[in-house]
Amino acid sequence: MQTDPTYITPGGEPTNYADFGRRLVAAIIDGIIVSIPIYILMAILGVGAASMMGSAASGGDFNEADATAAAAGMMGTMFLIYIVFFVLVIAYYAYFESSEKQATLGKQVMGIKVVSMTGNRISFMNALGRAAAKTFLSGICLIGYIMALFTAKKQGLHDMIASTLVVTK
Repeated sequence: MQTDPTYITPGGEPTNYADFGRRLVAAIIDGIIVSIPIYILMAILGVGAASMMGSAASGGDFNEADATAAAAGMMGTMFLIYIVFFVLVIAYYAYFESSEKQATLGKQVMGIKVVSMTGNRISFMNALGRAAAKTFLSGICLIGYIMALFTAKKQGLHDMIASTLVVTK
């Protein structure tokens, strides 16, 4: 893919950085999109776990060991949901940001995209690393996201780690 020369410095770097507001709205849209399947999964598994506890309790011999086993089962279910959530989120971002559109659905709506430091499309592996960094590191107290307000290139921590920029189309 060719970069748009209108937004490239003589050093080969884009200059049309996406502002924090656009990125925030895109993140909210993407958050809603990736949360829907998780909420459905939680509802299905939650109803199943509650049903199992209810049937065990109605058996008449529901003791402390049964309650402990039921609680451990529910904790295991929640752990599985979190693992699925992280895999889904990382896969969503990596797939869309390395695609031809270079943007998740939220970013597409907001007219922004992810590019390399030279304005080119990023690889799937780069997008995967960016998504992992965003999911695991930048979420800590939102510092990684807030950094985009104060850096010259409007980069979050995950952008710096992955050597990427978010630009307007």
